[in-house]
Amino acid sequence: MLELSAQKAKVVILMAEDCPVSLSQSVELNALENEFADRIDFNYLFPISADYEAVTAFMDRAGLHGTWSIEGAFERAKELKATTMPEALLFSRSGQLTYQGRIDNSFSKIGQRNRGERIRDLQLAMQRTLDDPGTFLLRTQAVGCLLPLQKIEESNK
Repeated sequence: MLELSAQKAKVVILMAEDCPVSLSQSVELNALENEFADRIDFNYLFPISADYEAVTAFMDRAGLHGTWSIEGAFERAKELKATTMPEALLFSRSGQLTYQGRIDNSFSKIGQRNRGERIRDLQLAMQRTLDDPGTFLLRTQAVGCLLPLQKIEESNK
């Protein structure tokens, strides 16, 4: 079960060290860590990785400082009904899910960047969660590498 701090909100972000969208989105995640780390815990799950060295290298290259996990990450992703890497799940201080989806609108699909106005979905959700901890749930469609359907089906057996 996901442990939540009673003092801080928490964001859980599914990542894959070999997914180009995960690396690209690390720039925005780094900015969010700098803006919110004093009020929100950042937790990165690597649900399809088994290589600690590769994840450590990814976190260093990306400049991300939150905690990260491989152990049990796939099971947590499944429990959270997350399907994409990167995908963000934001929880209020009380443990209420307030946002699930993309980090921003940089990509309309894998390999295709949006050229229009940038929308920082996760940043907006974080600010709203901190400003108004009431019950609300926002969802957007995450764009990135999908969790392998075969692995999800195997874990359901």
